[in-house]
Amino acid sequence: MKATRKQEKLQRLGRKRQGFGALFAERFIPAFAVCVVICILIAVILHDLMTGIYMESQNTHFDLTISAATQNMYRPGETEDKALASLQYRNTLALQLYTGDIGSNVFKLYENDKEILRTERKGFAIVRYDGGEAICYADPAAYEKEYEVSGKYVTKGSPLQQEMVLTIADTIYADVEKGIFVPGKMHTEIYDLKYDLSGAETAAAHTISESFDITPPDTTGLTEYTKEQFTGGTVMGDDPGNGRLAELDAIDNEQQSSGAISRSRNHSVTWSEGSTVKSWFRTNLNAPDGTLYTVTALYSQDFSQTYLGILAVICISMLIICTVVSLVRAYRISLVYKAHYAMEDYRRDMTNTLAHDLKTPLMAISGCAEMLNEGLPAEKQQHYSSMIMENVRYMDNMITNVLELSKTESITELKREKLDIRETAQTAADKYSIMAQERDIALRVKGEGTVNADRLLMTQAVDNLISNAVKYASPGSTIDISVSESSLTVQNSFEVGIDVTADELFKPFVKGDSSRSGQKGSGLGLSIVKNICDRHGFVCTLHVEDGTFTAVIEWKQG
Repeated sequence: MKATRKQEKLQRLGRKRQGFGALFAERFIPAFAVCVVICILIAVILHDLMTGIYMESQNTHFDLTISAATQNMYRPGETEDKALASLQYRNTLALQLYTGDIGSNVFKLYENDKEILRTERKGFAIVRYDGGEAICYADPAAYEKEYEVSGKYVTKGSPLQQEMVLTIADTIYADVEKGIFVPGKMHTEIYDLKYDLSGAETAAAHTISESFDITPPDTTGLTEYTKEQFTGGTVMGDDPGNGRLAELDAIDNEQQSSGAISRSRNHSVTWSEGSTVKSWFRTNLNAPDGTLYTVTALYSQDFSQTYLGILAVICISMLIICTVVSLVRAYRISLVYKAHYAMEDYRRDMTNTLAHDLKTPLMAISGCAEMLNEGLPAEKQQHYSSMIMENVRYMDNMITNVLELSKTESITELKREKLDIRETAQTAADKYSIMAQERDIALRVKGEGTVNADRLLMTQAVDNLISNAVKYASPGSTIDISVSESSLTVQNSFEVGIDVTADELFKPFVKGDSSRSGQKGSGLGLSIVKNICDRHGFVCTLHVEDGTFTAVIEWKQG
């Protein structure tokens, strides 16, 4: 049933032939549609999977952040001064939260439910004074000069050399009671970082490029501190303009109004917005003196780039696979169709040529028959009768050869046996010896050899080669038939010019002269030889050079 449907399809294609492009499109379009559907499903599944992974990572991330914020805090037994310990607790907590992963997080710090710190963009410094340490902040506007100076030295380096520019405060003016400061004298340092091909740092030289003073005109109420008395001075924190702090406020208010916030336990809410996962946390921490510090945080992580990157790799890979598979399938089918089209063309050309070649002797027979009806003398009648018989023999020979060609084309199984090719060639030479003697042509067989082949078919192939040589050899010449363990060669000289290529001589009804005049042969002998050789897996070649025609059959030994 499957073979019948395939044959019917090929017959339809015979009327409307398909090129490689059409075959490729016919297979690529549905495959591409399937790929699109699969990619959509993968996009949905991958998005849900990554959302779940990123949601699961939120609690871990926040736990690590809080752990980092409290790891250096007061521990029982370290000091009996709980007030001092609580101050250290507060400063450490503020420092760790403020210098945390601000790029993705915003924090608010409460002391007994009173907000004391928001991670807005500010200058940040820890100031050492007689009473201990204090955290002080500065308005970012105080650092405009810093941005201006450091920006002059930022350049684009090579992949193996990068430049880092730092603007460092040498003095600040601070009021530790109010927790504020302003920068004073500063300098810029440039670090040239060099790496090897593995990415390991190999050198880190730095130079001081410029010193400048941005001390404000009025420092009333502020104390000057040198760089030995403070650390920091860098602008840190989140930009209020991006809306994250406002979103944190809104969530805090919502949780407060719903009654979810309690001083006795921690809280967390995690949700997704497209390719962004957000988590809100509220954590209660107790200082040694009983002060309650509360941290609320909004953690936001956008995984769109990672998601789109993975999805792009998957989709591109599927598209490449789809294209390659479609190309391979189209190529394989095109070979089948090409062979089918070639067979169609071959049979059509053979039918047309056969009709043309039969028409000529039929016209001759018809003409002779008409002349015989005219009551001609006996001699004329004999002449026309001979012409009729000659044309009948020619037609009979042509039809016999067509049947033989069809037979060789339809062979599916060979009856191979060890065949003495010298004896086969000699038998064929003896068969055509009388015809050769009439034209003063000598037949010479030399060499020894055997071949594993179908006896009847191989005998026919050798017979056709020698018959062809006898028909077209120059009168008075010698036909050389050479035999070896791997080949058979038949060589003869010729007088009539050959105006077709050697490969074309293998085609049915093709003769050496394209005018196809004369009735020496049907033009099927070499086609039959070629088909027999193809069925055996032998190689048959023709060579025409300097008036010499050479036909060679080659086979593998053993």
